[in-house]
Amino acid sequence: VWGYFSIGANGGIHEFADSQFGHVFASGPTREHARKALQIALKNISVVGEIRNPTEYLVELAETEEFKNNSIDTAWLDKLIAEKTIKMKCNANDMIFYAACLRAHLQVKEQQRKILDGIKKGHMPLQNSLKILQSFQVELAHDFTKYNFHVSRTAQDAFALTIGETMLEARFREQPDGSLYVKCGDAVAQISGVEEPLCLRLRVDGQATMTFPRIRDPSELRSDFNGKLVRYLHADGADIKEGEPFAELEAMKMIMSLRAGVSGKVHHTLGAGAIVAAGDLLATLDLADPSKVQTVKPFSGAFQLSKKGGRNAEAKKEVLDSLPSPTKDGMLSAVLCGFCASPELSKLGGVGIVQHIFKSHEDGAAEDQGMEVALDATCKLLGVFLENERFVASLVGGDETQTIQRFQGPPEELLSKILAHTALKESLHIVSSLLRSLSSNFALEGAISALPMDLVAKLTELRALPDAGGYGQVKLLAQQLLTQMNKPLGMRREDLRDTLLKSTRKDLLALANSHDAERRMYFGLDLISSLFSDEDQSVRSKAVEVYILRTYRGYTVQDVETVDAKDVVDKTPAAQLHLTWTFAPPGVQQKTQKGYAIVLPDMSAYESLVESWKIPAAPEITEIHILVAKVPSTSRKNSDESRVALCSAVSRTAEVISATAPLLDAKGCIAVNVLLTHADHVPSYLHFHRASGWKEIPEYRNMRSTLPSLIELPQIQTEFTVSPLEHGRIFAMDFGVSKDKKTEVVFARGASHVVMGLDTFASSISSSLLTSCDFIERAMLDPVLENRHPAAQIFLHSLPPIPDTTQRDFKYLQVLFGSAVQQLMAESGSRVLKLRIAKIEVKVWVATSPPTALRLMAESSMGWEAVAFQETLDTLTGSPISFKNVETQEECSGVEMLRQPVETQRSSKRTIARRAGSTYIYDFPALLRISLTKLWMKSCDKVPVKLVVARELVLQAGELVEQEQLGNNRVGMVVWQCTLRTPEYPEGREIILIGNDVTVKAGSFGVEESDVFHKASELARKKGIPRVYIACNSGARIGGVEELKSVVQVEWVD
Repeated sequence: VWGYFSIGANGGIHEFADSQFGHVFASGPTREHARKALQIALKNISVVGEIRNPTEYLVELAETEEFKNNSIDTAWLDKLIAEKTIKMKCNANDMIFYAACLRAHLQVKEQQRKILDGIKKGHMPLQNSLKILQSFQVELAHDFTKYNFHVSRTAQDAFALTIGETMLEARFREQPDGSLYVKCGDAVAQISGVEEPLCLRLRVDGQATMTFPRIRDPSELRSDFNGKLVRYLHADGADIKEGEPFAELEAMKMIMSLRAGVSGKVHHTLGAGAIVAAGDLLATLDLADPSKVQTVKPFSGAFQLSKKGGRNAEAKKEVLDSLPSPTKDGMLSAVLCGFCASPELSKLGGVGIVQHIFKSHEDGAAEDQGMEVALDATCKLLGVFLENERFVASLVGGDETQTIQRFQGPPEELLSKILAHTALKESLHIVSSLLRSLSSNFALEGAISALPMDLVAKLTELRALPDAGGYGQVKLLAQQLLTQMNKPLGMRREDLRDTLLKSTRKDLLALANSHDAERRMYFGLDLISSLFSDEDQSVRSKAVEVYILRTYRGYTVQDVETVDAKDVVDKTPAAQLHLTWTFAPPGVQQKTQKGYAIVLPDMSAYESLVESWKIPAAPEITEIHILVAKVPSTSRKNSDESRVALCSAVSRTAEVISATAPLLDAKGCIAVNVLLTHADHVPSYLHFHRASGWKEIPEYRNMRSTLPSLIELPQIQTEFTVSPLEHGRIFAMDFGVSKDKKTEVVFARGASHVVMGLDTFASSISSSLLTSCDFIERAMLDPVLENRHPAAQIFLHSLPPIPDTTQRDFKYLQVLFGSAVQQLMAESGSRVLKLRIAKIEVKVWVATSPPTALRLMAESSMGWEAVAFQETLDTLTGSPISFKNVETQEECSGVEMLRQPVETQRSSKRTIARRAGSTYIYDFPALLRISLTKLWMKSCDKVPVKLVVARELVLQAGELVEQEQLGNNRVGMVVWQCTLRTPEYPEGREIILIGNDVTVKAGSFGVEESDVFHKASELARKKGIPRVYIACNSGARIGGVEELKSVVQVEWVD
């Protein structure tokens, strides 16, 4: 094979070349040998540029029988061209996908060019211009089908393209010649192409070319090529037929006719002699019969490639489960850099992916490995955030308008920082979630011996960010984490031991109740228990006493005594130490209970304890603590081994409790709490109750002994069957199913020993609520909740009485709580809806004598309006038995307070609406409140109460009457008469709000729905107020009109 080409020194076609710029010749012993050699040569030729060439066509042409037999002539070739007999062998969907990738790349490239040109001229890019670099639409037409791809730019070199029910992920790399390597799944292709006036011309792997015409209006007659308009062949306004020539153009010294695609009346747009380019409009048509024009239909359904590479576009947690941790880190890094999350994961959001990383830590194959992964991810992502925001943060304080002038790098780098800064709000959510999760999962649990030095450096830099510019929250969280982890675990243990050696018994109560952030870490229960096996007897004794005092923080604890009675010591040879005390639950003073702790050196002492155990003489000992100072350790890098060892320890402990049950019953004991101290990681907490037959309560495992009571878990268990999702020392995540199996709820409940003043109350509650949302988000990833859609509830119990408060502060605390809830809704309202949070409760203590319990509550079904209740407590257990509304003075029982909010009952309907791609109609009043809260917070600091008053109207006897249906409606049309308090109308403005309920008969219109809509519209006109209609319906429902059934004739095929 040989050939020659008209190529200049620069690699391009030289100026003297004609249209045949290349010739290829093949020879061989036979024609067949030469033909095959010619085909191979043509397949290996790649001609890239603006000149079109028939290389691929010639390959297919050489495969025809006529060519093989050498029975060809010019008439044969003309016939093939006219009949379009020769077609490229390629998968149409593959070509459409690659065309979408090319068009998306070209669109981003062009938009970047425009923005960079503006930056070079000193112009900052507009927000709308930057959005085009993140997400946009790409439209293609092929074979009378329109393909609309939604393109999300998930990284600098990656797109996620969603079409119909399919999501395709593509990575690309641009080559020096302008072509692209595109990878989707396992398929890789090299593509190139150019946007022409009339089409996109695409070439794939140098072997297949396809054009994608621009979607054209058939009433527009345009030029197909460059040339000069010689004349129109019909007068302006004349009728022309389909296929009839309407104009002549001169090009390359030839006169060519242009034909009309459809029939109609022609109207000229240019004059003879005009120079035109391909795609220019020459004339317009008034269509003779618009119905005969073949329309382009939009694509729907699944989009299949020749090689598997697409996934269902709906968000699924399995996608994250299947991804390695570095991939999750990469997703979050892309979001921090201003790119989009993959569409199938966008519903989870950046915070959801963060919680999946920390969930993986809990479920990981090895505790150390999971912890290391989470720490590495946090360090990497904080580095990305700081790299993006470091320059912008330096401008805060007056230089914000000098962005371009102050930046020293190239425009491309500045553009990347500007793009990342547009995602600051989402970035701050991600970073805050990382820091909160790190603190709540590791630092407070005592699981981290020390923070890595590079993470400390990044936290230190975060702490130095300016207060303004939106960085205040992450700055505070970084400061708190650094304070918690200011010393490695070993140093803290030595500090604790040294402090105990120097302290007298009088000092222990003050040390145990210290609320200083640093002290709390020094005297955490997990850390204190590590000294139960200390060689110094005084250290062991003081450590146990501090342990008891900290366990019962919030309680009244008195008469802590070491038991050294001879009969107790001699008859319990297994014990190292005995301790007794009296206690009363929070708010209870008249009646006290007795507690007793016994310290065992290790689990080998169990056998001796069963044989001989003398409990100190006392009328009744309510709670007993068995503290095992040392449990055999296992490799933390082998989770299976650790799990088996723990199960064995729990089983052996259960046998001991069962064997000593008669002794426990004789002493009137109702609960035994067992602490198993592990040498190299956090201890295990086990709970055995007489009410459970002295069996372990797995729902309480690893909770500190007083936590179930403090978070009122026993009360929840009276109405729900509870399964643990995640338990910590001071919080619990549980999944509850009501006894009647109709209601499912995720309970997020926790206790706090941090003192809150009136000045810090709202901010502290806001921070705790955000942390609770993180816990719920992580809990929703649990396999137990797969394909379930439970509601969620938050309960927080703050134990230290609020200083300097009295009963006169009840309503003020209610207002502060309401402002904290409003802030949560304003900043994270969409997240609250996504997590289906239905109820928020906060229990605090007012510093009366004795302290008074105040329960603050807000429910979504009541518009998140704050309500306060004063509690009446049981005089022995301290459990609430009745509640009095602070405002109305109405009283209700504990059973009434435990009732599930309407929002929980609506969760199943909300799920139906979301599956239909809509929003549940009863959510709209809450959405209005969230939006109005944001407006008020922007305009002033003080947000009025009752921003939205929504009175539901129901059609009864032909008239609308006020009645709350609370989601129990049977008509698919819902009406409210609303009063909206906006900054423009602070006194309130009335509207009539009407909406379809898509959960009732698919939101279809029947007679009843039409009557409701008519009456509501009539009421709006009568009052002279706006009518707002939220439409989401499936059309008319003829079945509602009985008299029409005999008229409509239908024969059902299926």
